[in-house]
Amino acid sequence: MSNKRYAKIKEFIRKNYKFILFIVACQIFFLFPLPYVIDAPGGLLPVSDRVQVKGGTSSQGSFNLSYVKELKANISTYLVSLINKDWDLIKQEEVKYDHETMQDAEIRSKLLLKQGQQNATIVAYTKASKDIKITQTNFYVGYIDSSVRSELEVGDELVKINHKNVTEYNQITKVVSDASIGDVITLTIKREKKELDIEIPVIELEGEKRLGILLIPIYQLDTKPTVKFTYHDSESGSSGGLMTALEIYDKLIPEDLTKGKTIVGTGTIDVDGTVGEISGVQYKLKGAVKEKADLFFVPDGENYEEAQKVKKEKNYKITLVPVKTFDDAIAYLKNM
Repeated sequence: MSNKRYAKIKEFIRKNYKFILFIVACQIFFLFPLPYVIDAPGGLLPVSDRVQVKGGTSSQGSFNLSYVKELKANISTYLVSLINKDWDLIKQEEVKYDHETMQDAEIRSKLLLKQGQQNATIVAYTKASKDIKITQTNFYVGYIDSSVRSELEVGDELVKINHKNVTEYNQITKVVSDASIGDVITLTIKREKKELDIEIPVIELEGEKRLGILLIPIYQLDTKPTVKFTYHDSESGSSGGLMTALEIYDKLIPEDLTKGKTIVGTGTIDVDGTVGEISGVQYKLKGAVKEKADLFFVPDGENYEEAQKVKKEKNYKITLVPVKTFDDAIAYLKNM
């Protein structure tokens, strides 16, 4: 029985080998990965699709995120990028640090998304004089310097330092400042629901005593009214901070800041309301124009200069608004 089955399979391959080779070639052509990513203009995402404030006021217009479409490079997309002027081919090394993996970069980007959401919430609720309280702070490893020799991984949650619970950042800085270069410090971290003790030496970086890691604080917030975020697993990054803060603030006050306009923007947000620069501003501007947005908030400085250059080259009619702080954006909207 098995011999007959084998003979049928062999005969099928003999008769259809050209078609089979064609299918295999197509698989290689379309799916074989290359060590690049491709950045291209995306579209608009209404912030209200991802942020809900209980009992929030309504708006005639909308606040929107303009996103960069990031494609995985294969042979076919690589070839398209060579002829499509709006597609940029970028080496993977340019979107991550040399000693990291792409997974490390993705984990950090997701942590920055959470941090951006919480910073936006703090800024908006404080500006609107609404109740907000930080009930807990957790610290996550967002970056590890290449000179560090330890078993730490990006995404590890720091639980203890030298066997003492960590609740504030100054606990960490005090332990490091009291130590000497070369001293070994024990960090208790949580990874995949398991706690591990990992030793890490104090090193000298830029003339200072450091552990050589970047810790990203993630807050647990108690807000009245409540705010809920529903971002997708595929979404990450901190560049939506400003627009998230504007959306939340607009829902907390009786005035409609949108005034019926489609408002787009980009920029990180710190807890003090400072707006930070981002990457890929040219793609975000092109996406905003494609969707016929009325105005585009952009971090003042290099981002604004780059956006102005693209606007002039493409003869875009969209209004560019440079901002350094959350208050700058609010002032513009109220006088619009």
